[in-house]
Amino acid sequence: MLHKIGIMSALILGLAMPAAAECLIEKDSIAGIKLGQNLKQVKHKFPKAKMERESDPEGVAYVAITLSKDVMVITHQDGDDDPDAPIKLHKKN
Repeated sequence: MLHKIGIMSALILGLAMPAAAECLIEKDSIAGIKLGQNLKQVKHKFPKAKMERESDPEGVAYVAITLSKDVMVITHQDGDDDPDAPIKLHKKN
């Protein structure tokens, strides 16, 4: 199912209890972000979301979507392996 949005989608939770209510994981969404949405659709639904290009220790590029101080969703865009590349809002995750 996760292959619908790219190679991976992971969820990082803070330790605060209120974050659990914001981070509902359902069969078709994580924290209100539907699987298969592009970043432009996410930004439209969450206009205050902060999106940053990051990379893991092995150099795999991903986009960190910060919804609140306790909620961050990580997504990988197929074909975007350069951590210095600009974020493409229209590309499927």
